[in-house]
Amino acid sequence: MDEMMANSQEGQLLTIRQVAEKVGIRASTIYRWHARGLLPFHTVEGRSYLIQEDFSQWLETWLKRPRRTGRIMEREWQEKRRALLGENSPQ
Repeated sequence: MDEMMANSQEGQLLTIRQVAEKVGIRASTIYRWHARGLLPFHTVEGRSYLIQEDFSQWLETWLKRPRRTGRIMEREWQEKRRALLGENSPQ
């Protein structure tokens, strides 16, 4: 935990609000994606952080996504996540 906090001071950890600002979307959207497990956040003392390297990888994928809106994009993310985790699709 101390190492993660030290990295935070060096700019290695990003808060949800920082991620939203960098991507240019509302923080509420990032909170929702975080709650649904669409971003690899880490929790330290009740606060969520995204490691800079993980953010860069996620951003590259996010920028290459098909330009679709809301629920369609979210459904695709959920299907991809289920496939990666080996979960069955809801019937």
